[in-house]
Amino acid sequence: FPNVFHPLWPEFCRFRAEFVCAQDRDDPWTLGWYIDNELSWWGDKRKFTTPPASGLFDAAARKAPGHPARKALEEFLAAKNAKERKDFASSASFAAEKDLLAVPIEVKREFVRLCARKYFEKTTRAIREIDPNHLILGCRFAGLPSADPVVWEECGRFCDVVSVNIYPMADLDRGVAVDWPGPNAQLISDMLGERARMAGKPVVITEWGFSALDSGLPCTHGAGQRFFTQKERAKATSIFASTMWAMPEVAGYVYFMWCDQPAVGRNGPQSENTNYGLVNADDEPYAEQVAALAALQLNLAASRAAAVPKPHEVVSPKAEDFAHRAEVRSTPPGPSGATPLSEGGNGNAGSSEVSSTTPATVPPPRGGCREATGGVLRVEQSSLLVGGKGVFSAMLREYSRGGVSWTAATEAMTADKSAAAGEPPAPPENGVRDIAFRGETASGPFEVTIRFHEPAGRDFFIAELLSVKNSGTAPLPFESVFFRLLPVEKEGAEAARGDDVFEPPKEGQPTPIPPSLWRPWGSGAWILPDGTVLGLLTPRTTGVIIRFWRDSALHSDAQMHYPRKDLAPGETWAPDYHPFVVGGATSGGEAGWRSFCDKVKTVEK
Repeated sequence: FPNVFHPLWPEFCRFRAEFVCAQDRDDPWTLGWYIDNELSWWGDKRKFTTPPASGLFDAAARKAPGHPARKALEEFLAAKNAKERKDFASSASFAAEKDLLAVPIEVKREFVRLCARKYFEKTTRAIREIDPNHLILGCRFAGLPSADPVVWEECGRFCDVVSVNIYPMADLDRGVAVDWPGPNAQLISDMLGERARMAGKPVVITEWGFSALDSGLPCTHGAGQRFFTQKERAKATSIFASTMWAMPEVAGYVYFMWCDQPAVGRNGPQSENTNYGLVNADDEPYAEQVAALAALQLNLAASRAAAVPKPHEVVSPKAEDFAHRAEVRSTPPGPSGATPLSEGGNGNAGSSEVSSTTPATVPPPRGGCREATGGVLRVEQSSLLVGGKGVFSAMLREYSRGGVSWTAATEAMTADKSAAAGEPPAPPENGVRDIAFRGETASGPFEVTIRFHEPAGRDFFIAELLSVKNSGTAPLPFESVFFRLLPVEKEGAEAARGDDVFEPPKEGQPTPIPPSLWRPWGSGAWILPDGTVLGLLTPRTTGVIIRFWRDSALHSDAQMHYPRKDLAPGETWAPDYHPFVVGGATSGGEAGWRSFCDKVKTVEK
């Protein structure tokens, strides 16, 4: 982000305006000027990890004493403290993270507004002095949430149009553009309309697009949703484009991009290699994609007058129903290459040993089933073990450290027992038990309660999110909840392939399959050196996004994304829909994992 407090900032803006805009000031084919592209309103070198209301405040606070932005911040705080007779900064040096955390978010937001005003005021004034004939089209925000509302307000105050790059998800089941797949998604039309109202100016979408794997391109790098076929891609394009045409707040869009990127990457092997084009590298049009856009753009009046698409009703599966369908009366023959890894053998798949030393009580059989493969789960030493080889837990993506943090639970116990009491957890009742996973963020302790269904006669379990509780004394802000499954022994563990046609991940490649791929099922697994596989999978309509990947560590992300929640002390939040994953442990390596997945998927059929 440019240093808008530098004494030469206005002079620099005039220089750039003269250099870029002067030659086209009288060009009737020029619509207007973008000031910049995807600036770091979130703060220096902390891309997307700092809340937009904190980013520039924190970045300025971390500058060396005497830096113009740091001096501006100190002057801002001094004036603020004098006016309100408060001390919003516990340290003039901001030497520790706690000094940043001590500043109220609304004070930080006021400073971000000051930065935005300095930015837009000087840039637009310079452009209009050089070229009074054309529009000023904003600075192309990097997504809807990347700049705080005060930045959108200041942009609208000085610019003629607000521009933003967005790569939405198209929910083909419900026929709408959303920020996240699944039942907890927000409609892009609602989000975009809200931002336009903040700015008070029309919006132009300056980047958007979808891609498909039948193009032959890897599609592993770059933003946006992926599909298997051009037919699906065209349907997604039609959904988003028709939404934009129907919104009176939207003045237009710029499609990304005319021609496909190369398979080797446009700037090297780790750069974008994706099917964004209307034409391929041989200048051959993608017929479905062209037809989808032409149908709207060659009928402008009808497209503009149409209603914004409303979501079709889709019934998301429920964990309890899935568990009931999964029950069998006798143990089916194990599929070739997959042998269940059981713990305990207590006579019912819906029960588990509570520890290696405590005898388990066998609960009544569920659904009349008496034969079983053996228990899959057991609680031992505040951990939930899966097949004796993995540990299941929960994690929050939260904002309690002045930026985005991922905080994992460190304890697991039945919801009606306390780990401190030293009492053994009760066996599951009729194959169902609630486990409380507890951890602690910088704001204080939290508790995620997950219900586990262990259908009789099966060697897999179903984990269903019930609630998140703030067990501390300070507010707890979060936006995502994760199911986690990690090996007990991490050495040598590798991520399994997400689908038969894809290669395993390479170092530095975060997912085993192209990101944001529209699939009927999502899955991820770890393959251990001895051939044991630990994995999770879920139907698409649960809204859980699963990514198992590794860099220097192992990441088992089964993520449920929600609009940001700020839980008050003692408050419990429960989602309207309880998303779930199916998990377990098996042997047989890659083939065993595929057999395991096939077996689970037959339940849904």
